[in-house]
Amino acid sequence: MSIVGRLMMFAVSVALGFGQGFQPVCGFNYGAKRYDRVLDAFWFSVKVAVTGLAVFSLVGLGFAPKIIAAFRRDDLEVIRIGAMVLRYQCAVFPLMGWVLLCTMLTQNIGAFISAASLAFFRQGVFFLPLILTLPRLLGFAGVMYAQPAAEVLTFIIALPLGLKTVKRIKNEMAANERN
Repeated sequence: MSIVGRLMMFAVSVALGFGQGFQPVCGFNYGAKRYDRVLDAFWFSVKVAVTGLAVFSLVGLGFAPKIIAAFRRDDLEVIRIGAMVLRYQCAVFPLMGWVLLCTMLTQNIGAFISAASLAFFRQGVFFLPLILTLPRLLGFAGVMYAQPAAEVLTFIIALPLGLKTVKRIKNEMAANERN
């Protein structure tokens, strides 16, 4: 779990760095009422983040045992379990691109409740209850499923929230053009 956690944090750090480049573009253009630029930057960033995370995921799915073996070559059980955990994480990893960029978009346009909600849902509402209940129901498999399940559930919340935010920005753009 620790090896996979570090690998995922490495990839998330790259995506976060990219997203942090999006934030000043978003904030400046939103403040300047250049909503077209906000939306262009958002969709560009989503495409790049999801694509980058998908590439990382494909590598992780395809080479999971070799990646884990690079950290614990001498322990076959760690390699076997670590490869399974890595594959579960990689299967849902691209979803984080959408969640991450929606969080950053909502932060930068002043929708702080939406931004805080996404962060809170991922760790507090979904992951914490899942990590406490799934192992009791499924044993060690529950530990492996908890984080990917939390990612999927967070994505289910983030998808309509992000689309609603995009619609809000389009409405602001239309109102700005009328004035």
